Amino acid sequence: MKHWVFFAASFMVLLSGCCCKFTKKREMKKRDEQVSKDEKQRNWSKIPTQILELILSRLSRADFYRFGEVCTSWRHVFKQSIIYRSPSPLPSMPLLLLYRLHLFNDIKTGLFSLIDRKMYFPRIPFFQGSNLHCLGSINGWLIMIDTNATRLSSSSSNSNHHRFPSFFFWNPIPNARVMLPSRLNIPYRANWYKLFSKLKASSGPDSPDCLVAALFTGQHNIAFCRPHDESWNIIYVENNNPNAVFADIELLHGKCYVLTETLNYRNITSILVYDLQESYSSSSPPKAKVLISQLHQQVEYNSPNIRDLIFQNHQLFFYLASDSISGILYLILIIVDYNNVHPIEREFIVYKVDNFNNVPMLVRVMDLNGGILFLSHRDSKIVPSSTLTGHEDLIRGNNIYYAHVYPYTESCPLMPRIVKFCMTSGRINHIPLPNPELGSEPTCLWFNPTIW
Repeated sequence: MKHWVFFAASFMVLLSGCCCKFTKKREMKKRDEQVSKDEKQRNWSKIPTQILELILSRLSRADFYRFGEVCTSWRHVFKQSIIYRSPSPLPSMPLLLLYRLHLFNDIKTGLFSLIDRKMYFPRIPFFQGSNLHCLGSINGWLIMIDTNATRLSSSSSNSNHHRFPSFFFWNPIPNARVMLPSRLNIPYRANWYKLFSKLKASSGPDSPDCLVAALFTGQHNIAFCRPHDESWNIIYVENNNPNAVFADIELLHGKCYVLTETLNYRNITSILVYDLQESYSSSSPPKAKVLISQLHQQVEYNSPNIRDLIFQNHQLFFYLASDSISGILYLILIIVDYNNVHPIEREFIVYKVDNFNNVPMLVRVMDLNGGILFLSHRDSKIVPSSTLTGHEDLIRGNNIYYAHVYPYTESCPLMPRIVKFCMTSGRINHIPLPNPELGSEPTCLWFNPTIW
């Protein structure tokens, strides 16, 4: 009897174990089927095109470019957005383009992001060889000069010919180029690379109203053209003062504004205006009109005498900037202290040109109508803060982001420097920049990459 009880108990234990295993297998099968069902529901490649387009329109610039790498269907939507230019990524803050000459004529290029404070290096260098130089930017286009790709003048003979460099707009994302005239007749010999200190465009090259103005380095003349002109038009100005030069230029609504200064003590003297749009309509060279004269009498300094600033080892930097939406022309003065190991910006003073009884005058302002000014030696652009995305402190209106490479001194090597000036509070904050291992003659300018 005991044997039968033991046998029955053993059989029940074995049967329960088999039942448990069967139950577990059934649960695992159900779970696998559920997982497989969920995976099918989460098939990213099956998302409807309308939803993908909605996602694409909500992405930042960097994520927008990565969108096409997910899968085939996403890449198709990405390519369609490029073809039809819709949807487009959310507006982002410009990047600081840095390039510098290295040994063996190699130019190293970096892009610094204010959002994450990182330096990015393109897989394919923007510039290859020391012959390419960037002198400006507009709407995702870089304004370039190629000193090696010289063109022969069509009117020159074989025995007496002239060579000219190539000027062009370049969008590095799709590698698109729009050529500018190369013929440029100047009455003196000059290094083509150092001939211009800035190239300014009124709009992208795809606009029929695009104008390009060039500021000669250390001279008192400018050049201008349109993308499809045969040659540049040079404006020669009779200058009775050998110490007076053109310091900066700005294009606004078809007019070129020129800031003049004297070389001794770098004192600004006047703002001239040339109506380039009217010159094309009338087929006559534009003539200078004095917008404001004796600027030094209207600019206020904390120091009672500008010479005192110079003698105290300070330098003054003047720039023009404009807001194409409001049509306001600004004058920016920056006072830099050279009494330290690295130059320190001590003061930002901003003026706008306003009319009082039809007389243009400088008026000091404490805001930019909610805009953000990105300023460098090569370019200046005002962007409405309401159109940007990012951290609130970064995209707050009435801020100035100033990037500059100061002249070399024995105590200060050539290093680019970025500062943020808040016009509301008056604070000046230095933004650390990763050491990009600069070579000789570094250059920096603000650039907003775009596919179009």
